[in-house]
Amino acid sequence: KMKGFQEELDKFKLHHVVNVISIDGKGLKSELTPVPENALTVMKTRLLEAANEKCAETLARFEVCNKALDDRPRDLGKFAAYVRYVQQVDEERDQMEEAYDDVEHMWDVLSNQYKQKVKPEDEMEHEKLQTAYSNFQNTKVPQAKLFIEETNQAMVEETYQRSLKIEEEASVTYEELFVGNFIDPENLERAHEVLEELEKIGEKQVKEAEERASTFGEYEDLLGTVPAVDKHFEYEQLTKLRKAYDDKHNLWTTVAEWKDNTQLWNTSDFKQVDVEAMNKTVLA
Repeated sequence: KMKGFQEELDKFKLHHVVNVISIDGKGLKSELTPVPENALTVMKTRLLEAANEKCAETLARFEVCNKALDDRPRDLGKFAAYVRYVQQVDEERDQMEEAYDDVEHMWDVLSNQYKQKVKPEDEMEHEKLQTAYSNFQNTKVPQAKLFIEETNQAMVEETYQRSLKIEEEASVTYEELFVGNFIDPENLERAHEVLEELEKIGEKQVKEAEERASTFGEYEDLLGTVPAVDKHFEYEQLTKLRKAYDDKHNLWTTVAEWKDNTQLWNTSDFKQVDVEAMNKTVLA
């Protein structure tokens, strides 16, 4: 509106003659001229500041993204993270392109409509953004997707092999639960020691295996499954191990608690023993 006002003011005639009356418009024009000029100066300054700020913010975003897309991970975990990142970039791509278009629009208004001069360093940042955007669109994203396409099947196969390894380890651990201290009746007096040994197995060999299996399940969701199987890996041995472990743990926990209770009953004053609680424990 201010620009239109200024254009109309430029057309304003300094002298008007109406019939025999001469009107001098020079004073009026001199009073009105600073109004649009000052307003446009403020507007151009604010727009330039906004354009530079938006340009810097958008450039930083594209540079970070382009650098991440340049990665070529061969490790399974890092590859899965890379695939997730590329998917995230796809989800945010419209937003990133919209931010770029906003910057281009502001620069177009400044350059073509307002004929605003900009500092060389600001122009350089704008050119860097245009380059980063072009690289993102024409190079970084297409090459990242090509890398994923070429590498994905090998990672799917590696996931499958690692799942097989979990099953093999689970089978070995399962056998360990049915030998040695865990089945020796002479260890009843050492129930707490046996329970502690059992819990180490539960923490290091059962729980960790389940966590890895969960991670590989997420990889299957992300990358797919081996064509020969065409379904999620079924951890039969690991499931079997978990049940056996829980049964053993419950058994030795009961033995340890019974040992503690009998020791308490044998060493306490009979009058102070909670007979009702003792009966419940015995009958449980």
